[in-house]
Amino acid sequence: MRVIALGRRAFVNAFRLAGVEGIEISTSEGMLKMVKQLISSGDVGLILLSEDLADEVRVDLAAMRKGHPVPLLYELPPPGGRLKQIDYMQLVKEIVGI
Repeated sequence: MRVIALGRRAFVNAFRLAGVEGIEISTSEGMLKMVKQLISSGDVGLILLSEDLADEVRVDLAAMRKGHPVPLLYELPPPGGRLKQIDYMQLVKEIVGI
């Protein structure tokens, strides 16, 4: 299973330095489209998403998480970004549909 980072150039390059495959994306809509393609490929186990792009499509990503437990979609702050407090209980409720 592959690990892929999706985000702007600095985010992707940081993971490329660690040996992770990366795809540069400049828009939230482009990210959503690429996530759909990667899910359908069937050989990806983890997709690392740049949080700044994922913010705008969070509802769509939650729906994808609900329908496809693999690959795991994990959001991380971009280089220079601030850590955000994530309500994991709320995220799980959205994924489960509660």
